Amino acid sequence: DADSNDPTVITRAADGDLFLFFARVGTLYGLHSSNDGATWTNRFQIRSSINSALTDAISFTQSGQNYVGLFVGQGSGDLTYRFFRLADNQNPTSTSNWTEESLPSIGSADDHVSMVKDFENNLYAVVKLGNGSSGQTFSLFHRSNGGNWNSYPIHTEFPGNSTRPTVTVDESANKLYIFATVGNYIRYASLDLDNLRGIDHTDWQVILKNHTDVFNDPSVSYQPHTGGGEIMVLASNSTSSRAWFNLLSLDYEPASSLLISEVNSAESVSGSASYVEIFNYSRNTINLSGYSLQYFDDGDTSPSSTRSLSGSIPPLGYVVVARSGSAFQNAYGFSADFTASGFPFDGGEDAIRLVNGSTVIDEFNNGANKKLDWSEGQNFQRSNYPIDGSNLFFAYRNGDVSDESPAENNPIPLFKNNRLVTGIDERYNNTAVNPQLISLHPAYPNPFNPQTTISFELTETAPVRVDVYTIDG
Repeated sequence: DADSNDPTVITRAADGDLFLFFARVGTLYGLHSSNDGATWTNRFQIRSSINSALTDAISFTQSGQNYVGLFVGQGSGDLTYRFFRLADNQNPTSTSNWTEESLPSIGSADDHVSMVKDFENNLYAVVKLGNGSSGQTFSLFHRSNGGNWNSYPIHTEFPGNSTRPTVTVDESANKLYIFATVGNYIRYASLDLDNLRGIDHTDWQVILKNHTDVFNDPSVSYQPHTGGGEIMVLASNSTSSRAWFNLLSLDYEPASSLLISEVNSAESVSGSASYVEIFNYSRNTINLSGYSLQYFDDGDTSPSSTRSLSGSIPPLGYVVVARSGSAFQNAYGFSADFTASGFPFDGGEDAIRLVNGSTVIDEFNNGANKKLDWSEGQNFQRSNYPIDGSNLFFAYRNGDVSDESPAENNPIPLFKNNRLVTGIDERYNNTAVNPQLISLHPAYPNPFNPQTTISFELTETAPVRVDVYTIDG
């Protein structure tokens, strides 16, 4: 029942519930489903006196509470931008549960809005200004994960012929990309997430153009991009009445090909045999000079202990940092590469960080502001390798510490941040000719490349047969 000029928007809350939002006959409405859309509530009022409005919505988290956020741009009436939030544990059909937040004043609004979030739950909304806002075409709203709002002006070379802004996030490069119709072409500008600023008309670059054809209605991914790849930019070609697209390449180079592959808090099982395992998932030997491990005790923001690393780590190789060298030797039958007696491994919200100088390479129990309250005696292993660039985020699974030893990790391939992670890395301590190391790396940037590499090790020279199956088996 939405106005044809201001269509409905849909979003899914963190608890799985679905929401629809739209403006109709001067009122902002919503619908709610708790069973994947099988049934819906009657439309409920969020606010009255909303005219000709376009909405965009997103789920986010603040201070441990999950919310649905609703951004509204009014193209008539009081020409105002508004933002509402609803906690997941509140009844959406009650108007009083929708809290309106105060936004920075930017001038007259229009019914154009596009909103996304990053992995830290910062929100970004790009909007179009109305005719009463001289000298400025669009504006960027930023809501920090603490709830503070800022706005930044966006100028274009063709203010009278610029419309339909949209936005997406590149997490790997820490960038925000804004796309819009600017002078009949689709153009884009980029900003550093850590240094947001206004955009000048000289910042725009063309991404879709064909002679004098008129392009409009650009669309890009709602989900953040990770690990390089490309942004697909879709738009309508009004001249040919067809949809066009182009690809914007995102070059990504990880800070390092090292990760924390295992954290074993073996205090309750074998004395002081706790350890951290670091894995080099690249094909190159990495010099460890300048690298160190930092231990953060019980949620502290400053490390309680630091262990510098040295030497090198071979391709697809490991180093082990143990709390006690002798206890580790007694428990596992071989020597650890380093010892770190200042690492207690005693649980709580303890975290471990791998750094190279001042650059954070990987984190256990400290990524994306996520903390796990764990207990000693637990074993944590990577459930995937960060070939998609997402190595700063929590990706561990619990295990029984008594069942595992270093280099005995069986991660599974899974979908991570909408990219299929196909890394398979299974390590065995079996004798005979069972492989000591099997590692199948992905055909990056997608699984359809013409070749890939399968590397493995055997305990002795022996014939090898490799069977390759299609996805259909």
